[in-house]
Amino acid sequence: MARFLCVNPYIEDFAAYDLWLRPLGLLMLAEALQRSGHDIQFIDCLDRFHPHYSAADTHGYRSYHRGKYLKTPIEKPSVLSPMQRYFYRFGISEEHFHTHCHEMPMPDYILITSMMTYWYTGVRYTINLLREQFPGVPIFLGGRYVFLNPQHAERYAGADAIIQSITINRTLHELSRLTDGIVHDRGNAIDYPPAYTVYPVMPAVALLTSLGCPFTCNYCATPVCMPEFSFRNHDAVIAEIHTYMKNNVTDIALYDDALLYQAEKHFIPLFSEIAAIRTTLSFHTPNGLHCRYITAEVAKLMYKSGFKTIRLSLETADYSLQRATGGKVTNTNFITAIENLNAAGFQRNTIETYLMTGLPEQTVQQVLSSIRFAHQQGVIVRLAEYSPIPRTPLFVHAPKAVRDEPLLQNNLVYSTLFSPFTAEQQKIIKHEARHGNAINRSR
Repeated sequence: MARFLCVNPYIEDFAAYDLWLRPLGLLMLAEALQRSGHDIQFIDCLDRFHPHYSAADTHGYRSYHRGKYLKTPIEKPSVLSPMQRYFYRFGISEEHFHTHCHEMPMPDYILITSMMTYWYTGVRYTINLLREQFPGVPIFLGGRYVFLNPQHAERYAGADAIIQSITINRTLHELSRLTDGIVHDRGNAIDYPPAYTVYPVMPAVALLTSLGCPFTCNYCATPVCMPEFSFRNHDAVIAEIHTYMKNNVTDIALYDDALLYQAEKHFIPLFSEIAAIRTTLSFHTPNGLHCRYITAEVAKLMYKSGFKTIRLSLETADYSLQRATGGKVTNTNFITAIENLNAAGFQRNTIETYLMTGLPEQTVQQVLSSIRFAHQQGVIVRLAEYSPIPRTPLFVHAPKAVRDEPLLQNNLVYSTLFSPFTAEQQKIIKHEARHGNAINRSR
């Protein structure tokens, strides 16, 4: 058997916030490797809860364990010089990273994950640190950045090999090839719980009850990364919930892209059982919920199960844009969802909705009308600035410079340098959202 070091890398960006961000794929892979008899070491450079290097607001009880990362000012990459903002490395100090490495035995292989394409400089920095600490140890890089832009990852990340698979079973198969058969495909790895036991403390976790999404929104990478939609085994999810309760977890972020799809088959039976357990867990939906599936029954079950942070996916209230981007929601769906949630016990001014701004061919008036429509329903608006994602249908419309350089795919960078809206128009949009939010919060 082999010894694997699994690493969640630093983030380098202008801003980053821990909205229950967990390296779920890497943790599921670690669990599968452990069940195959391999030894696992783990470094999460973004672990806010480690007792030795946690941020000042680590516990964040008032915000369900969300919070700020530790950050270190660093020099901006030259391509980002037009951005008049400070650039940071988010995560544990380099000193603590080295200490962590010194305390563990030499690994046989290092596995590092990745997330956003525009975070690749943090990945490269992490790989360079690992090379210093463990010279000669093969480093394999996987994750969403690699899957969406493998050519760039091969050229710039600095790993010995990249793994383009997203699903756990395919990743295990690829690891088997890279390790001369040491790793075995476990077959049913998707129902394994993430290996949160690698953390000394972890009061908030991420959970998947399904994989993929049945919709094909033209700005979203999920249909590309996971074209097959599937549900996880209910017994496996319930067992996972029991484990978290025993380990003092208080908050669970549901990472599903389509949590409520076919609710009568999945969500209703699953969460009816969870509600019957009478847990004290709080559930959160950072990815946004599909409004068309929030029936009165579903809303009541969400309230009974302990859902606390409700975010809905509206994206736009403009009918033509709704159709052009995928047609997953209508304004009627949205209004009905709000009414059902309100009737179930959720206050309207605690419900949030995502609205996209800066979509190709979107007008300022369409954004402002969408904001006003959402505010009329009494909810809080969260603006999501559009940025192009490789391999999505809208990516071909991005400027060549953006297609060639992932750092320019950052939503903050793209909205500043390439947005169809002027700086003054963006200011008006943000003011409209803040003003309406303030009114709704005061109700």
